[in-house]
Amino acid sequence: MGKSEEQKIMEGINKISRDMHEGFKQVNENFKHFETRLDNIEEEMKTIRGEITEEKDTTRNQIKEIENKMEEDQKEQKAKEHKRNNIIIAGLKRGGEQEERADLKKKVEQVIQNLKLEKEDIKFTRRIGEQMVLVGFYTRTTMELAHARKRTLDENIRIYEDLTVKQREDYEKAKDLAKEKI
Repeated sequence: MGKSEEQKIMEGINKISRDMHEGFKQVNENFKHFETRLDNIEEEMKTIRGEITEEKDTTRNQIKEIENKMEEDQKEQKAKEHKRNNIIIAGLKRGGEQEERADLKKKVEQVIQNLKLEKEDIKFTRRIGEQMVLVGFYTRTTMELAHARKRTLDENIRIYEDLTVKQREDYEKAKDLAKEKI
């Protein structure tokens, strides 16, 4: 006896149902696989975002440091420019408690004449200690003043460049290095 038409239809429906069930199972497994891959990608993205943020912060800090260094260098350059026409005369003792500006100026002019510089070029004189005087010139450059320093003066009088704080620090470091090598 043959299968009835109805049984054949039912078997077909059951086969389609099993095939659909297997298909859904496969789709579900694929979905879980993609979901896992998506989770892994999201974790990698978080890691990469963190690294990018860290690098961005590092770069910002480096830029800030460079900007600060440039600002310091500009200030140092301005200070050098401001001081380039100045010298410090050491060894000029204070002329009593109430030393007059005119007395100080005469002492400085005498030293300037001994250095073979023009006293008319003096812009200002300012006492900066018991035995030190800052002298500014209108037109003299550091090189001219350095050459003038080499001329013989009274043994108690010394001429120095008017250095910035950084130049003095660098000079001291260089002196220390030179001492170490000796």
